Amino acid sequence: MSAAIALPMPSQLPTETEAKLASESSRLLAACIGHGEAARLRVNVSRPFLVGLVESGELPFRKVGTHRRIMFKDLMEYRSRSQINRKAALDELTRQAQELSIGY
Repeated sequence: MSAAIALPMPSQLPTETEAKLASESSRLLAACIGHGEAARLRVNVSRPFLVGLVESGELPFRKVGTHRRIMFKDLMEYRSRSQINRKAALDELTRQAQELSIGY
C-alpha cells in the first residue's frame, strides 16, 4: 500500500523572487561575519563599540583563529533589542518633557 503524496498547486509554489529571497535569508541567518563587517553593515556602530559588546558578553560570538565571528541572526536580534530600548528611552524623555512643560 503506497501513501499518496500531496503536491502543491502551481499557485502555491513560490515565485522565483520569493524562492531567491528565502534562500538568501536562510543563508544569511546561518552566516557568520566578522565584527568589523557587522559594525559597518548592520548595526551602525563603530567597530570598537561592537568589540566591547562582544567582550562584555552582550553579543555572542565564536573565534576562528584570532578572528571573532558573529552569527548574523544574533546581530539582528541585538539590533532589534537596541531599537526597542532606544524607543522606550525616547518615549520616557518625551513623557518627562511634557510633564515639565518643556515644549515636546
